[in-house]
Amino acid sequence: MRIGIDIRSLIFTRAGISRYTGDIIKSLAGVDRDNEYSLFCNAKSRYSWSKYDNVKEEVIRFPHLGTFTEKLWEEILLPKALISKKIDLFHSTRFVLPKKKPCKFIVTIYDLAFKKFPSLIAKKAFKYFDREIKSAVNLADKIIVVSENTRKDLIDLFGAREDKIEVIYGGINENFRPIRREESLKKIRKKHRLPEKIILFVGSIGPRKNLKRLITAFYELKKNGSVRHKLVLVGEKGSLYEDISGMSKKLGLGHDVIFTGYIPESELPIIYNIADLLVYPSLYEGFGFPPLEAMACGIPIVASNVSSLPEVVGEAALLVDPFNVEAISGAMVRVLEDNDLRAKMIEKGFERLKKFSWEKTARKTLNLYRKCMAE
Repeated sequence: MRIGIDIRSLIFTRAGISRYTGDIIKSLAGVDRDNEYSLFCNAKSRYSWSKYDNVKEEVIRFPHLGTFTEKLWEEILLPKALISKKIDLFHSTRFVLPKKKPCKFIVTIYDLAFKKFPSLIAKKAFKYFDREIKSAVNLADKIIVVSENTRKDLIDLFGAREDKIEVIYGGINENFRPIRREESLKKIRKKHRLPEKIILFVGSIGPRKNLKRLITAFYELKKNGSVRHKLVLVGEKGSLYEDISGMSKKLGLGHDVIFTGYIPESELPIIYNIADLLVYPSLYEGFGFPPLEAMACGIPIVASNVSSLPEVVGEAALLVDPFNVEAISGAMVRVLEDNDLRAKMIEKGFERLKKFSWEKTARKTLNLYRKCMAE
């Protein structure tokens, strides 16, 4: 079987979709020695595939024609390439499928946040997501979703057929683990000018992550003298970043709230290891890698009790109402002050991780490829 995969997210973004795409391909190449993989993109990705003899990156270049280029690539150049490379099955990891269908199609859909919170994105972006996901749901032979929550949303909001949908969780990269090398910890702490005591958030700095309420909850702790920590927010600046960062200035938090910007994936495990707590109060997640990564590094978590997060963290985190600032601040204090609770949460986190691995994800994905081709 010749399998094609859209890897444009490895060029355009450094968020969860990019990490999913990179890790699933490496894992598929590791467990599957029978099939060939062609990775389609419109510019060279930042990954090297040289150690996988069944994987080849196919860079399809095109003239720069402004906003038209993406649709040109998707609707004309990509289908031509699928035919010329004799692809049997094409897997879009970017939720978009070409309208011309020269082979079997599988698409991964991560979340439907734009439908749940339309006010948080531009109208043009809403129309794009709505149109492309609706089209992909109709064109796909099979649909991969990364949680039961997304499966339910896809059925409720787009009328997707249940027999098309397969829930396949993401995995956890083996680089995320407890790190005891003091020299490495000190080096990264110094590089990013991070304090000794850290409450951590990891993710894009945008409105869906509920950071204004997190900052307000942190303010309440500082006002009451409950913590000596600083709040460190790691992630690329998303929409309304200025509004979010302005909240900490408005509350007079000064240097107590630190926005680091993007931090390379290679350094993230150390960032988790120097933190005392991860707080993840997101209003909506299709899956949510940071809580898993925190569990793997042995730090406790406070997370939202909405969307897919309870499904991912199970009993390994304190779950809170993300709209309730008091609940967020109260949970943070509990975890930071109760050593027995912290120890139990960390232990439950390591146990919970057994449910997730990229090898499991790859084997389930490969089984779906075979099932799709057999139908």
